[in-house]
Amino acid sequence: MQVSHTAKTALALLFMLLFISALGIYGWASGKAAAIVGPSHLAAAADSLYTYSGNELLHVSQTGALRGRWPNTALDLQYAPIDVRVLRDGRVLLAEQNPARLRACTTQQLNCEKIGNPIADKRQDQYKVFHDESTDTLLIADFKTGRLWRQPFGSGKPEALTDKGTLSRINDLALDDTGRIWVADSGHHRIVALTEDTNGKWRIDRSLDAKNSVARPGNDWPMMLALTDDGKLWAVQSNGTGQSADVLIYDPKRGAIARIALPEYAYPTDIVSLGASLVVSDMDNFRLYRIDAATRTVADFGGSDLSEILRAAQQNRQAYKARMTQMIAAMIVFGVLMIGAAIWATPAEKRWTRPNFAAPLAATATAAPDIKGIYWLKRNRNMDRLLTWAPVVLYGMLIVLGVLMFNLFATVDTTLGEHPSTKDLTTFTEFKHSMLLIMGFFAGIPILIHLGMQNMKRQLGTDGRRLYVRSPNGRELSFAPEQLVYGNRHIQYQDLIFPTQTNKGQPLYVAGEVETYIAPLLQQAKKLSALELLKYQCKYMEPVTMFTLVYIAITFGVAFTTGLWRNFLH
Repeated sequence: MQVSHTAKTALALLFMLLFISALGIYGWASGKAAAIVGPSHLAAAADSLYTYSGNELLHVSQTGALRGRWPNTALDLQYAPIDVRVLRDGRVLLAEQNPARLRACTTQQLNCEKIGNPIADKRQDQYKVFHDESTDTLLIADFKTGRLWRQPFGSGKPEALTDKGTLSRINDLALDDTGRIWVADSGHHRIVALTEDTNGKWRIDRSLDAKNSVARPGNDWPMMLALTDDGKLWAVQSNGTGQSADVLIYDPKRGAIARIALPEYAYPTDIVSLGASLVVSDMDNFRLYRIDAATRTVADFGGSDLSEILRAAQQNRQAYKARMTQMIAAMIVFGVLMIGAAIWATPAEKRWTRPNFAAPLAATATAAPDIKGIYWLKRNRNMDRLLTWAPVVLYGMLIVLGVLMFNLFATVDTTLGEHPSTKDLTTFTEFKHSMLLIMGFFAGIPILIHLGMQNMKRQLGTDGRRLYVRSPNGRELSFAPEQLVYGNRHIQYQDLIFPTQTNKGQPLYVAGEVETYIAPLLQQAKKLSALELLKYQCKYMEPVTMFTLVYIAITFGVAFTTGLWRNFLH
C-alpha cells in the first residue's frame, strides 16, 4: 500500500511531539522526585516531637507512635519550611520562604496565625529561628549576612545582636540554661557561644573548633545543634561536598569528646534532645534514629505507622525516579523513530543530496523583459511554507527549552537542601548565573526571528525601470536603482533589507525570476563587500544588525564581567 507524503510527514511530527512530551514528563518527574525528601526537620516538645517529611508535618510521641499528620495543603505550605520549632504553649512555629513568613500553628484545630516580623519578612535566603521563652523573643539568624537578630515575639523593633562578619553561614541556634546563645558558625568551622556583657553587647564567650581529632577529616561544617540536660552539646557536622556527615558530642569547656557510630549508610541531617535520648533524622534514607544519651547506642526510632509513612514517601520518590528512567528510554526510542520517519518522508532523490542554492546576486547587461505595469516576482512556495511554520516551531522549542531550564533550575535549587556547604553554594551560584545568562541569550532569539521574518516576507517587483517592494502589511515602496546597494544575498536601501535568498543560500523566488527581472536593474546599483555592507548597515542603523551587535555585546559583556565565561571552558 502506497503511503502519502502527508501521512509520512504527520508520522514524523507525531514522533517529535512524543519526544517533546517525554522530555516534559522527565522534567516534571525530576521536580517531583526532588521535592520528596525524608525527615528534614525535627522539633522537640515536652514529650513528643514534630518532623517534616515527604511534604507533610508529622507529630510523633516520645516512644515513636504517630499522633498526627498534616499535609502541605492543610498547612498552606507551598514549599518545605526552612525551620520548625515548638513553642512553650505547644504551638508549632513554621518558618517559611517563598514567601518568607513566620506562622504559629495549633495542630489540634489546625489554626495558623501569622507572626509579624520585619526581620523574617525581609529574608530571601535561608534563616533559622529560635524562641527564647525567658524573654518571649525570637532569635533569628540570617544565613546570607551571618547576622543574629532578636525580635520581640509578635511585634516590636528588631535588634541586631552581632555585627556583619562576626558569624558566617549560620545553620542553627540553641540556648542553654545560663542564657548563652550557641551558634553553628559553619562558615568559620566552629560552634560559638554568645554572651551579653554589662554594656548590653553580645560577644563570643566560647569557641569550639569543628576541625578536631574526633571528627572525620572534612566533616567540619557544624549544621544542627542540640543541648542535653548534662550540659553536653551534640552537633551534626557535614563535609564541604555534602557527601557525608557525623554526630559529635562536645563538652562546652573541652571541645569535641566523642563521635557517634551511626550505620555506615546513614547521613544525619537534624538532631533534637528528647527525654534521655537524642533523635537524629536521615533525610536521604527516610529514617529516624534514637541515640541513648547515656550509653550512646543507636537504634531505629518510630513505630509501625511512622515507618510506613516514611517508607511510602521513599517509594513515591523512587516511583518518580523510575518514571525519569522510563522517559529517558522513551526519548531515545522516539528520537530514533522521529529521525527515521523524517528520512522516510523525504523523497528518495533528496534524502542524501544538498539543497539547491541560489546563485549570488549579480548585475547583468541583459535588458529587462517588456513589462506592462508592475510585475511581482513569483515566490518559492516551499520556502514560503517554511517561513510560515519555522517561526512557530522555533518559538515552541524555545518555550519548551525555557520550561525545562526553569524546571532544572528549580530541581537543583531543591536538591541543594537547606544546609548547603560553601562548595555547594558556590557551585549553585555559578550554575544559577550560567542559567540566567543562557536564558537571557535565548530570550533575544524571538526578536531576531521576528525581524528576520519581516525582511524575508517582503516581495520584490519591477516595472522594468524601478524596484518595487511590498511589505507583509500591504505597504508598497519604490526605489530608483541608483539608490540601492546589494551584496550576494540581498538588496538594501538604507535601513531596509530586501533578501533574495536566505542566509544559507536557499532561494526565496522561483528559479530565474531574480536573474530575469531584478539583475538588469543592478547595473545602476552599487555592489558592496561583506565588510562594506556591515558598515553601511551600521551607518543607517539597520534593525537586525544593530540588535545582533548589541545582543552579542551585552551577552559577552555580562559573561566576562561576571567571570561566567570560565564556566563554559570546563
